[in-house]
Amino acid sequence: MKLFDKLRRSTDDRSGSGSPGGPAPAAGGYDPTHPCHAPVCGVDLVLFAQITQRLRVAPARERHTLLARHGHTPESWSAVNTVWMARFGQMPYLCATFDEASPLS
Repeated sequence: MKLFDKLRRSTDDRSGSGSPGGPAPAAGGYDPTHPCHAPVCGVDLVLFAQITQRLRVAPARERHTLLARHGHTPESWSAVNTVWMARFGQMPYLCATFDEASPLS
């Protein structure tokens, strides 16, 4: 089973509410304790934003090392990215937290 399949299965709807991990929180903002906002492979939204920004500005030859420092490979990071992007599509209010955590330099 591929990593993405494991992640997808771990975020599948178990409650029948139509959203992963139970009913969606109020659209007021990010709550790291809510199941819909749970870390993906140890990467919460704030860390995801910070690493994503660092990857954007890092030279290609340094990206593998940057991911390794956080315990990821390009493949595992791809899965993390896919899950967070899907969450942004389902819960657009998460984008505000992402933007605050990864200000452009």
